Amino acid sequence: MATSKRPNAVSEERLSDDVALMALPQRCYTLDDYFLIELSSPLKHEYLRGEVFAMSGASIAHNEITANGLTLLRTALRAKSCRAYASDLRVATPAGLLTYPDVAVICGATELLPERPDTATNPTVLIEVLSEATRTYDRGQKFTLYKSIRSLREYVLIGFHHHYATETEAFPEPETAATVVLIARDPHVVVSSLARLHAWLDQNWK
Repeated sequence: MATSKRPNAVSEERLSDDVALMALPQRCYTLDDYFLIELSSPLKHEYLRGEVFAMSGASIAHNEITANGLTLLRTALRAKSCRAYASDLRVATPAGLLTYPDVAVICGATELLPERPDTATNPTVLIEVLSEATRTYDRGQKFTLYKSIRSLREYVLIGFHHHYATETEAFPEPETAATVVLIARDPHVVVSSLARLHAWLDQNWK
């Protein structure tokens, strides 16, 4: 991922060893354009206010962390009204971002974008695995865009390239729980890092 920008031509930004993001030729894409691109391309794309970015590739460590987190959450949520989804689930935000979180948890009935059965709008928990290149975006602009989702209660970031401190930041809406940012350096400790999230889901969702 990268912060949104308007390129003068097709350009590719190599993001560490983790992900490559290509900005499509400059123009203002409609949502219909975006969905047509998604249908015709083997790559996933992120859409933000008329711009489309193609994403490809993920490191072994990134995939390992994502798989560990998804497995833990699916096991923990078996008896609850919540479901954990991998990065094939697209999420739309009121702020105009359509993207594929590494892991998404939806509690209660799934709400979908009108006429788009593959795009959810009401995640309860979103998890992103950081890389050196994506951490600024995931902790900054993307976090701001995610905050526009009224159903969102927890946003979890997991980094493994460096040690980061655990942080907590509140959402602007008073009825919304605080955002918990959990950071793990080693891919194998993601299970223990998500234990706090597991406890929160256990307390708040039956």
